Amino acid sequence: MQLFLQCRRKDSNLEDSLPLKNLIQNKVATAFIALNAKLDLHIYKLDESMNLNVPDDLSIISFDDPYFDSELGAFTHIYQSEQLIGEGAANILIQLLDKRHNNEGYKKKNIPPKLVVKGTTGTAPKVLFD
Repeated sequence: MQLFLQCRRKDSNLEDSLPLKNLIQNKVATAFIALNAKLDLHIYKLDESMNLNVPDDLSIISFDDPYFDSELGAFTHIYQSEQLIGEGAANILIQLLDKRHNNEGYKKKNIPPKLVVKGTTGTAPKVLFD
């Protein structure tokens, strides 16, 4: 099962999260991987409103490095080396512009992500299946 949620509004209300709340309350999911730190915080606040504990009851991981907000600093996240990716892309573009008449094709550079484990992930809870 897949569920995609977006946190678009700055004033996002926890009551708008009924599908997510149902998944958490019914223990359908034990972990969430959010596309950004803002959605991480939304899930975290929703858990708190239901008196759940992160990471004991639910784990949360973000694709963003929440360095910009001290409230998100303890979140486990996937570090994507955004600065290094930008610098590498700019260098490749400059090289392509310098060699306009020499058609060497495209260049590919692999920059592996890193999992930074902090305070929002824990041992998977035991789940009983009927």
